[in-house]
Parts: sequence; C-alpha cells; structure tokens
Amino acid sequence: MSKALKAERVRAQGLPAGFERPLLVSYQRLPGPGFMAKLMSMLLPYMILIFSLLGAMYPAIDLGAGEKERGTLETLLSAPVERQALVMGKFGVVLAASVVSALLATASLYVSIKAGALGKFAPEQVSFGPGEAIAAFAVVIPTACIFSSLLMVLSVFARSFKEAQSYASPLQMFIILPAFVSFIPGLELSPATALVPVMNVSLALKAIFTGELGMHVLDIALLLASSVVLAGVLLWFAARWFLREQVLFRS
Repeated sequence: MSKALKAERVRAQGLPAGFERPLLVSYQRLPGPGFMAKLMSMLLPYMILIFSLLGAMYPAIDLGAGEKERGTLETLLSAPVERQALVMGKFGVVLAASVVSALLATASLYVSIKAGALGKFAPEQVSFGPGEAIAAFAVVIPTACIFSSLLMVLSVFARSFKEAQSYASPLQMFIILPAFVSFIPGLELSPATALVPVMNVSLALKAIFTGELGMHVLDIALLLASSVVLAGVLLWFAARWFLREQVLFRS
C-alpha cells in the first residue's frame, strides 16, 4: 500500500497523521571493534586465572587426600626422606600443573588472536604481543603458587578424595569473585588493590593487555612480593600439617 493511500485512509477516519505508525523505529550502530577489544582485555585475565586454579585443583587433591584413600601415603612416609622434602616435591608437581595450564591458556589465546580467530574485533585495543604474554605469565606464577599451596593445605587436612573436593568446590567461588573484577570499569591496579590476592593479578593482567604495564611497575612489584609471602605462609602450614600424624591420619 502506498504512503499516499495510507495517509488518505487515516484522514478519512479522522485520525491524526502518523497514526498508522504506532512505533517509531530508530537505528543505533552496534559497538565496534574498540568495544569488543576492551571486552577481550577484561575477559582474558578471568580466563587465565580460572585455568590456573583448575590446573592445580585435582593434582593437589590426588597427591594428598587421594594417597590417603589409596593407602599409599604410609609407604611414602616410611621412605628415608624428610617430610619437608615430600611436601616440596608434591607442591612442585601441583605448581607445575597449574603453571602449564595457565601457559597453555595464554598460548592458545595468543595464537587465536594473532591468527584472526576472533575476527577484526580483537587486535585494535588489546595489546597481546610476545612481551605481554611473557609479562602475563610472570604475573600469574605467584598466584599459581598461592593456588597450589592452598589446595595442598586442604588436601593434607582432608580425610578422603571426596572430602577434599567438598573443600575445594566452595574455594572456586572465592577465587572466581575477585577474578571477576577485571570486568568492573574504572577499577585499576593500585597499592591498595595490589595487596588483595587474586584481585591484584586480575587487574595487573588487565593493565598488561591494555598496554598500561609501564604505569603500574611499582604496583606489580608489590603484587609479586605480597603473593610470594602469602604462598610461603600457606606452604609452611602444609609442611607443618605433614609433620603431624594426628592431622594426616585423623579418623
């Protein structure tokens, strides 16, 4: 039906002009590549931290509570090896699994972005070259130490594999929430946030991927120092509990 005919029929019915169009449709351009690139700089830190946590979780549970359940821990403790060395060996295995998981996640994301798997949206504002990948990996290592030592503490304390899982599952929520802060606009790495575990690494990775690493060198140094101290304290607890048979073999 032509516009003139529609207008004539509307007038014939005594209706106001434009009555045949009850809804006014407006068009707005969707966010372009800049928006998607900014979103990627928020998403990458979250994904890397989650991969690091999941990489450490089940090796830690198996090397502590899993050995208790299988009855192989007693044989291991009877070996002429200091228990601190056993704890460090188990911690090294868990840390390696966490770091490899984070490394594979970082490498796969880097290859995907550079290969154009994300289309035209990713490269504009996301700074993700070899230097950024190395910096991100270096920042994640202290947090992987925290994840590994904390999971080792829970695994040594648990009486069975299932009990260790019940401890580790709520832990995921406590890790996911601070890791999610990279999505909060305006929240940046500072001396205060650099002391908050997990949150500090999430914000540091966000700064790395947006090309702001040079603005937060001192904050990242504070982040690394606080993470190493916290990981050392948690590892000390795991070693102390490994020396106490009432904890290892509690009924």
